[in-house]
Amino acid sequence: MNNIQVTHDADLNNARSESNIAINPNNPMQIVAGSKKFNNIQTYDFTLATSFSSNGGATWAPSAPLPMPGFTLLTDPALAWDDAGNAYLVGLSGTNPPTFDTIGIEIYKSTDGGQTWSNPKRIHTSVYDDKQWAAGDSNPLSPYRGHVYAVWDDGSAMRFARTKDHGATWVGSG
Repeated sequence: MNNIQVTHDADLNNARSESNIAINPNNPMQIVAGSKKFNNIQTYDFTLATSFSSNGGATWAPSAPLPMPGFTLLTDPALAWDDAGNAYLVGLSGTNPPTFDTIGIEIYKSTDGGQTWSNPKRIHTSVYDDKQWAAGDSNPLSPYRGHVYAVWDDGSAMRFARTKDHGATWVGSG
């Protein structure tokens, strides 16, 4: 397969960075991608944008915008899938401009392959939260099949949360 460009815009205000991509382990034709997307690169104003593919990455389409109730920026995308075909996006929320003020860790869920995303579920609040990551267990032989995990740094310790019920609840460091 040739390289496929997921997003492109000649306007520097729409530059992308901190990209992440995840393939549905139960349906490799479904792929989601997320990246930081600048609204204004001069004032360091940005959010996250996602794209999805339903044909194994041959073509891509932009997802619906992520809801951002109570915050103005979202960064550091981490993506994972569960065993039921749900995609999860873990992001770091905050406000900006005029200054970057961190709020906490947000989790979004998509039940349609990344075309749309739920309202966020905040699982941790700390001005020190940063560098989150996510993983899902879809191994049919695993006793933890279906669990999705999120980890992040809160400045002095690594934090951890998981869902065992397809995103309805998240338990762990709070």
